Amino acid sequence: MDNLQINDGKSGAEIMQVVSDLFFSYIRNVIYSPSEATLDVENLPEQFVMAGKGLVALNEFIQETKAFANEIANGNLNGAIPSPKNEIASPLKSLHATLAHLTWQAQQVANGDYKQRVDFMGDFSRAFNNMTTQLDEQRKLNEDEKGKLIRANEESTRARKEAEYIRDLFRLVNEAAEILIEADARDYESAMIRGMEQIGEFTGLDRVHIWQNYLSGDGKLSIRRVCNWTFKERADEIDIKELSYQDNVPSWEQILSDGKIINGPVCTFPKKEFEFVSSYKILSILVIPIFINDIFW
Repeated sequence: MDNLQINDGKSGAEIMQVVSDLFFSYIRNVIYSPSEATLDVENLPEQFVMAGKGLVALNEFIQETKAFANEIANGNLNGAIPSPKNEIASPLKSLHATLAHLTWQAQQVANGDYKQRVDFMGDFSRAFNNMTTQLDEQRKLNEDEKGKLIRANEESTRARKEAEYIRDLFRLVNEAAEILIEADARDYESAMIRGMEQIGEFTGLDRVHIWQNYLSGDGKLSIRRVCNWTFKERADEIDIKELSYQDNVPSWEQILSDGKIINGPVCTFPKKEFEFVSSYKILSILVIPIFINDIFW
C-alpha cells in the first residue's frame, strides 16, 4: 500500500484507521507469525514513518531476543549475544552471564573444588551451596577414613614385623642358650662367643652379654655375667660383672620373669634404672630373658 492509496480521497480519520490496522496486523504477525511480519515503512504517510521504523526495530530486537532465549533454553551458552542496543534482552544477557559462571563453578566442583558457593539465584543458590557443603564434608570424612585405614595398615604391618623380629630374636637367643648348654667343657667358651655373635649380627648391637640369675648372700635375686661379646669397631668393654635387681634395676625382675623384653632408649627408663644404666654411657639397651625348661635362667 503506497501513500496515494492511503491518502487518496480519505479523510484524516480514515487514514488514521488504515495505518492503525496496518500496525495492528504487523504487531500480531510479530508475535504469532514472525516470518509473515512485514511493514513497508517507505509507503506510510510521512507522519507515521518514524513510528513504522520504531516497530520494525522493535521486531528485530524481539526476534533477536527470542533466538537468544531459545539457545539458552536448549543449553547452548555459546550462541550469539544480542547487540548492546537491545535493551529488551538485558535480563537474558544477565542470566546468560550467570549461567556461564555457574557452569564454570560446576566444572570446578567436578574437579574437586567443593568451596564453590552461589549467592545470586535464591532457592537454587541454597540448594547448590548445600550440595557443595555436603560434598566437602563427605570428602573430609572419606579422607579421614582413608587415613585411619592407612594408619591401621601401617600399625598392623609394624606390629607384625615387630612380632616377627621378637619371635626370631627369642628363637635366636634360645638357640644360643642351647649351644652353651650342650657344648663340651672344652668348647664352652667358643660356643658362647659363637652364640652371642649370632645375636649381635642379627640385632646390629655393639655388645652382647649373657647373664645368669643367682641368689646372693642376702637372699636377693641377682645376676652375674657369664660371657660377653663386643663388636670392637663400635664399642668399648663395659666392666659390669654382677648386679642386684632390687638395688640396681628394681623394675626388671618382674618384667623379665614374665617373659617380657626390655627395649628402648635409656632416657625413657624409670629414674633408678636410668641412673644406673646411663652411668655406663649406654644410650639404648635390649634385654631378653632366657628360659630353660620354663625356668627363668
